Amino acid sequence: MRKRYKSEILQIVHEDAVGNFEIGAIDAERMREYDEACLEKEVLAAERSAVRNTARPAGAGVYASGR
Repeated sequence: MRKRYKSEILQIVHEDAVGNFEIGAIDAERMREYDEACLEKEVLAAERSAVRNTARPAGAGVYASGR
């Protein structure tokens, strides 16, 4: 599904937020806030499922190892 933005400025803001999310600078909850602010309503459901599929809990490796 093609992303539809509310405005050109919000497209730039959202693309920057995606980059920050990909490097771990912002978490999934904050990314959802950017989605809601920048994207048209129709694409929010698809965006949220993509974020859920890539997000993982912080420290999962530490506790999963049993140490």
